[in-house]
Amino acid sequence: QAGFPAVALLGTNLKDIHIQKFNRCKRIYVCLDQDNPGQKASLRIAQQLHEKARIINLPEGQDPNDFFKTYSKDDFERLRSEALDLIQYRIEESLAKSTV
Repeated sequence: QAGFPAVALLGTNLKDIHIQKFNRCKRIYVCLDQDNPGQKASLRIAQQLHEKARIINLPEGQDPNDFFKTYSKDDFERLRSEALDLIQYRIEESLAKSTV
């Protein structure tokens, strides 16, 4: 609806057929709900997609639909440009936990 190419999956584990189709993509952005289950699912999907995956961090507590009700396409593009690969995401996650 916001004009970005997207795939919505039912569930949070990719099947082999999905992974095979994503093999043609250079980069895949994972953008799920910004809550604990959504973050865990983002990590799981990123692990399945390996180096192609980049995780988009929405504002805390929001899902993609909520985000676009409040923010613009440019705001999402900024988040997409800041998306982290799995290693960077885990480093940021560890740093955030150590400062709490």
